[in-house]
Amino acid sequence: MNPPHSGFHGTGIRGGQRFFEGWFYRISLPACCQSFALMHSIDDPQGGTAYAGGMIQVLGMGDRPAWRTLPNVHTFYADPNSLDYGHTGSRGTFYHVQGDRHWGCLHDPVQSFHCQWDFRVTPIHTWGQNQATMGLLSYLPIFEPGWQILMAHGWANGWLRWQEQHFDLIHAPAYAEKNWGRSFPERWFWIQCNAFPDRPNLSITAAGGVRSHLGRTSLVAMVSLHNGSEVLSFAPSNSQIYCHVQPWGTWHLAAFSPTHSLELWGETSNPGGRLLVPTAEGLRFLGRETGTGTLRITWDDGKTYYSAASSLAALEVGGRGWEEPWQFTSARF
Repeated sequence: MNPPHSGFHGTGIRGGQRFFEGWFYRISLPACCQSFALMHSIDDPQGGTAYAGGMIQVLGMGDRPAWRTLPNVHTFYADPNSLDYGHTGSRGTFYHVQGDRHWGCLHDPVQSFHCQWDFRVTPIHTWGQNQATMGLLSYLPIFEPGWQILMAHGWANGWLRWQEQHFDLIHAPAYAEKNWGRSFPERWFWIQCNAFPDRPNLSITAAGGVRSHLGRTSLVAMVSLHNGSEVLSFAPSNSQIYCHVQPWGTWHLAAFSPTHSLELWGETSNPGGRLLVPTAEGLRFLGRETGTGTLRITWDDGKTYYSAASSLAALEVGGRGWEEPWQFTSARF
């Protein structure tokens, strides 16, 4: 698997510059209605700043988050041309990703917590037809932070151990994405699901937030749907997208392109887990996510109406300014 933006973007960052890059992988286990998210990040890989260092984070059973910092940037490596990177810390904590193989261990001696994994992923869909998620301009530092869906849908096989519980991963739905940049997300929401009981080939990702564009900010959103060979992309360049998200508990989007329409509703009564997210002041607990939310979607092409539902959706809000509901229409580019 080597979709656009697979390689590391932080090569050549000069001393004193702020930069982050983060990777997100999600494994769903429909048989036990659980979800695991693995997150890796690096801030200021060149070193020499107050925020330089890495982090490994897992959102696991019951939306419990676990994390460890990896402060030594010299034990981080990443290939600028392919999905090949890793970081080694102390007390047995490390992670490695090489193409389709993922393995690592998170050990927290203070809480006597342990998580370990080793699995391979077979990609089914990257994004679109192996395209950049945010278009050709994503290769230039115009829109920041950058964002790429590396794998909209795939199957994971291997194992994962959460404390004393061992999970065999057999054809488990898998998802991957990454983000990077010199500016940092201010506020966002995110929805992802590829574990629909009646539609095993369906995957959907939706997101919206504040994005920097040539020194100015705008509110943007997108929805991406893969259903077998069908790919629907509702983006700022081709669609009207309306968003209404509560500070926590409900997400509602409606998207309209010249040929299709789509609507989705995400809900959860779970409190979710607090996540460390990148900011200009380093990692902060400004993210909140559940891996077992409910999601209903409908879409049509003007002739045929489709629907799907799942109880294994990832639902997230992040950043600052979530005191009130957030309602906006995505900007057009």
